[in-house]
Amino acid sequence: MPAIEHLRRFQVGRETTPGTAVAATRLLRGAAKLSEQRVTYRSEYPHGVRGTAGGVGVIVQRATTWEIETEASTEEILWPLLTGLRSVTPTGSGPYTWTFEPDLGSASPSSIATMSVEYVDADGVGNHYIAGAAHCVTQKIGLSVSPTEIARLKYSGFGRARQSITPANATPYASRTLIPGGLFRVWWDSTWASLGTTLLTTTVRSAELEIETGWEPDYTLDARADLDFSLLRPGPVKASLKLDMLLDSVSAARIASWRANSPAFVRLQGAVDANNSIQVDLSARLGDDLSLGSDGGVVTVSLSLEGVYDPTAQKLVLITVKNNIAGGAL
Repeated sequence: MPAIEHLRRFQVGRETTPGTAVAATRLLRGAAKLSEQRVTYRSEYPHGVRGTAGGVGVIVQRATTWEIETEASTEEILWPLLTGLRSVTPTGSGPYTWTFEPDLGSASPSSIATMSVEYVDADGVGNHYIAGAAHCVTQKIGLSVSPTEIARLKYSGFGRARQSITPANATPYASRTLIPGGLFRVWWDSTWASLGTTLLTTTVRSAELEIETGWEPDYTLDARADLDFSLLRPGPVKASLKLDMLLDSVSAARIASWRANSPAFVRLQGAVDANNSIQVDLSARLGDDLSLGSDGGVVTVSLSLEGVYDPTAQKLVLITVKNNIAGGAL
């Protein structure tokens, strides 16, 4: 029998030492993909024949890439944030508050956690494909919010070369707290200090957040038998937010801010209850595009915001998650 998608397993484990694989004992729910990557050198120098030469070539580089799309739960969102933005310890005694802010003043990879990924495709009788990858980090995080749908999370990253493993007996979270898009709200203020003051009511139709964590694999001359990366290379943290709004007096004021090229400080927050929430605070500048449209006979406007460092508050992006997950229960 062929492997079937519903039996696919994408499971993770937080590494104690970056790059040293651990059992991936947390099963995550979502549409996941994993790809083995390689670069092969095949000589193109003249070889005395008028045809392709060079044989099968020599592999010179290996890596693993992966991605997962799922609902935005207050539990599972911890994994991309810990392995992309910042390794943190929660505060509180239940609910727990996790505060993720990238370390913009340091290039040290120790500011984030790493994880081991295990991936299995099976037919219910046997496993047809098994892959394990250590030193996995998150490169992109996306959050999509619409008022009539569940909030959705998509993230992707890379790890070291695929290894043959025996998959761990992974278990999912006992419960997942999903946030309906209609429970999200948006604030738009003029300074970071005033964030959370000006609520945009009956205006925002959808929000699309994307964060690029800046981490890339770095290859050095270290005689790695797997021909994979030895280090993480830091790059700039980037963030963007697209807001689709009804064209009314509230959004017209935002258009005025766009024309004036004013800075924007935006909060996107979704809360199920006092114990479970996701909040994104962003310092931003408005993009060059202003797009008017229509939906069901009403006029809409789309504005794109680009995250930009605010020297006064010394902030770019801050994500706060509340849940019932203690640090040791990840």
